[in-house]
Amino acid sequence: MNSNSQNLTLEQLTTQLPLTGARCRVISLTGGGGKTSLMYRWAACLKDSGLTVITTTTTKLAASPRADSRFVEVSTLETAMAVVEKTVSAGAHSSCPTLTLVSDRPAPTGKVAGIEPQWIDRLAERFPAVFFIVEADGSAGKSLKGYQDDEPVVPASTALLIPLVGLDALGCPANSMHVHRSEIFRRIAGLAADELISPQAVCGALLHPDGYLRAAPPQAMILPLLNKAETPQLQQMGRELAGCILTAKHRQISAVLVGSVKSNRFARFP
Repeated sequence: MNSNSQNLTLEQLTTQLPLTGARCRVISLTGGGGKTSLMYRWAACLKDSGLTVITTTTTKLAASPRADSRFVEVSTLETAMAVVEKTVSAGAHSSCPTLTLVSDRPAPTGKVAGIEPQWIDRLAERFPAVFFIVEADGSAGKSLKGYQDDEPVVPASTALLIPLVGLDALGCPANSMHVHRSEIFRRIAGLAADELISPQAVCGALLHPDGYLRAAPPQAMILPLLNKAETPQLQQMGRELAGCILTAKHRQISAVLVGSVKSNRFARFP
């Protein structure tokens, strides 16, 4: 996308991240605009590479059936431990779909509840060779969001935190049509009602103490993903936003991704 970036697929990106040697392989996804799609695509990528992976959520997931994953209900930590143990014993090359740990059966709302973040910490400690990809946030299908005090629900053991931003919301009014909890988002981004969303406003919301990184564990590497860069205009906005983020020199952010989960194309800045 730019001479100052490195163009990658998710498979190539995975080989560059310092996770294969990490004792704890917990990847947490927050924000809005593609978390679930990224979780399952990344799980398939890891599994195809011969690695063992479990997906789950600490909030709620859409209960729509998927060919590449199967919900497994675990009502206790001990049950979850047994499920992961069986998965490890089956081997990473098992033909079974990736397992998604949930705590209950799908509700009439079409959502299924996840598991406690402390369970993920215990599972990661017990099975350090397993990758756990966690959808740790909800955004009601919106590409941007504001945060309540109890959000996001990020496991303390997270080694890699991926806050997602849907670039399709940039240039749109900062209202509830485009932003989940728009009043909170506008307050921390410094926007008036229905003011258009700029890259600078999103950068402010991302880095604000009450924004996207509010629950980031201190040891986690943070890699923002600016998703839905599927037109030249959105790619340009993504580059501008990436520049804003990197200029702030947050101690846990050394790079930013701009790209498309749908197309499996990403540019890594710098």
